Amino acid sequence: MLIQQVESRRLLSRSYTQNLFRAGLVVLILMGLGLPGRAQDSNSAIQLTITDALLSAHCVPAAAQNNTLPFQSDAISRTLTIQGVNFLNGATPLVTLGSVGLPLSSSTAPTATAITVNFDCSQFSTGTYRLHVSTGTGTPYNGDFFFSFSTQGPAGSNGAKGDRGDAGPQGADGLHGNDGTNGKDGAPGLNGTNGKDGAPGQNGTNGKDGAPGQNGSNGKDGAQGLNGKGHHVVVTKLLPGSICPTGGNQQDFYTIAPDGTMTLVDTEYLCHGSNGAQGPQGNQGANGRDGAPGLNGFNGGQGPQGPQGQQGPPGVAKGWHKKFDSSAITSTSTIVLSQVVTGTPAYLIDAKINSPFANNAKSVACTLTAVDNGVTTIIDSSDALLIGNTQTTAKGGISLAGVYNASSSSASVTFNVSCATGGDTRTLTNGRMNIVGANSVAQ
Repeated sequence: MLIQQVESRRLLSRSYTQNLFRAGLVVLILMGLGLPGRAQDSNSAIQLTITDALLSAHCVPAAAQNNTLPFQSDAISRTLTIQGVNFLNGATPLVTLGSVGLPLSSSTAPTATAITVNFDCSQFSTGTYRLHVSTGTGTPYNGDFFFSFSTQGPAGSNGAKGDRGDAGPQGADGLHGNDGTNGKDGAPGLNGTNGKDGAPGQNGTNGKDGAPGQNGSNGKDGAQGLNGKGHHVVVTKLLPGSICPTGGNQQDFYTIAPDGTMTLVDTEYLCHGSNGAQGPQGNQGANGRDGAPGLNGFNGGQGPQGPQGQQGPPGVAKGWHKKFDSSAITSTSTIVLSQVVTGTPAYLIDAKINSPFANNAKSVACTLTAVDNGVTTIIDSSDALLIGNTQTTAKGGISLAGVYNASSSSASVTFNVSCATGGDTRTLTNGRMNIVGANSVAQ
């Protein structure tokens, strides 16, 4: 009867052969008590339940037929395999047998249906023990299984062979059992902790360019804008006189009000140099480089016939021109026109720029400067503001002009026109700057 219980519970106890029993060896058998279902009944879907336990090798008693002493300590490494369900429903399983903790096997990790622990026979003796598995607090996370260690006695003598019994009649088929009722739903499981954020995904490839949009319809023409403020320069040739003994140019600088009224604000004179006295005949020198062309002088009055002089080199005037079709500006000052010049001691500069003024547009300020040997000199500046509206974009011109005497005729001078808005963006159009070299400039 003891052997049948062991086999039905799938324990790893193996009955020794009669020869071993005759030699007097006593072997311990691990067997479960006859509990209903051999496990806890629970309505929870995650209830931890033990259904079986299997010992890898027998424990040997300290003395034959002595059930009170602990089992022998030997060199056999034993394991106890526990079978059931929901062993991974919480924390790492903790296993105890009676009051002794059984460490998990380092070579076999627990699964949902099996746990393997190391087992030391010398910690136990014959008797009944509670095998307990826990993965947390509460009924679903704890399970018990009761079983006994007992000794297997020596084999008894063979009994006399009994008479063969008569064959019994065929039993009738049993009745079909009724279907069982559905079990109650288990309590909801605890919410799991939030998982860690995943690593950032790689950047996707750029999408294809969309098809070009259709051209919008032309807007209506805006109303005529008001005239803006401007500047005007009038250049007049001067005959020889008290201001310029040898003749020259007079430059009158005007401001233009929105109503078209011009106001004279400055006048400058550019005089031709006088002819020097005839010097003595010098030695024939080597041919020098052609000088810069001089400005054309006014025709003088008819003088007396002078002596025939030597043929002098022809005069040449120098000039520069810079322009742009459009240039965007912001509230940060931006150079929109720039020209590097050299070769004459003085220069006359004239610049003009067009600017639109839409609804609520800010003012536009422009400055004409000269950069000579790292020194910046402001020659002229102008602010412009025209009033536009949602239907009309006003357009105004900004004019800058002036003269500049270079540090030397061989100096490299950079003339710049810089513009900035009062706080918005603008696109300037049709800008140009004219520069003429001169021997001298009277201011």
